[in-house]
Amino acid sequence: MGAEPNLGMQFAFAFRALADRHAEVLAELLGEELKPAHAYLLRAVAGAPTSIGGLAELLQVTKQAASQMVDQLEGRGLVARAVNAADRRARDVTATARGREVLTLADRAWRTVEDEVAARVGPRRYDALTEALATYLAAAPPAPGGGVRPVW
Repeated sequence: MGAEPNLGMQFAFAFRALADRHAEVLAELLGEELKPAHAYLLRAVAGAPTSIGGLAELLQVTKQAASQMVDQLEGRGLVARAVNAADRRARDVTATARGREVLTLADRAWRTVEDEVAARVGPRRYDALTEALATYLAAAPPAPGGGVRPVW
């Protein structure tokens, strides 16, 4: 069939499997699907109001794409827009109470997926894996643009 996948490919395959499983578990908890990009945007506005431009920069998409994503989440009651106090022409986006509940469920879904991985590989290997990844990421250069855009 060919050579074994290199480390980068193994990470890509593993990440895709984890993200897909997370989406399944989250859909079960929510009773509906939440796209990974929407979850990233929701998490970005959960801590503090953020402008569309700020979201676009963070997610490394156009302002139009960020605005469309906000429209979709606003239609589901997960985010709200408000006039920026410093610049009345600007609009800030923030998570609603329902949006914060969804993030709590998303975190619960990740814990479920992580528990499944630990059960599959064993607790010692799981701990070694997470420790090795943390060590690598602590020394890795920041992502280009500093954003958190999903790579799938």
